[in-house]
Amino acid sequence: MQVGRSGRGGRLNTEFLIEEGLKGNHLLFSKERIIEAFSRSPGTLEHLLQSRRDAINEAVGTLLSQPNLEEGREYVLGLARDDQHILILLYFHLVDSLLRRRKPVVH
Repeated sequence: MQVGRSGRGGRLNTEFLIEEGLKGNHLLFSKERIIEAFSRSPGTLEHLLQSRRDAINEAVGTLLSQPNLEEGREYVLGLARDDQHILILLYFHLVDSLLRRRKPVVH
């Protein structure tokens, strides 16, 4: 099914990835890598993000330019473990923000 794998122009379909993420399907990252990322200290990852901001921005740009989901996964796996963890947390921050906007919190 090509629609879910690539966006226009042969680029990674981020809308599809985010929609799947909102459903709980996190297609770019393995369950094990997600667990690793969330087991780390948020302060440590925040410090890493600050010190590696340019590299992370470049990684995000390169990831988004991947032609399909499979190559996106391969690209992520080729990154340093710290960078993978930062990308995972940034991704989940985005998904969480979108969920909060879509579903108001009921008290």
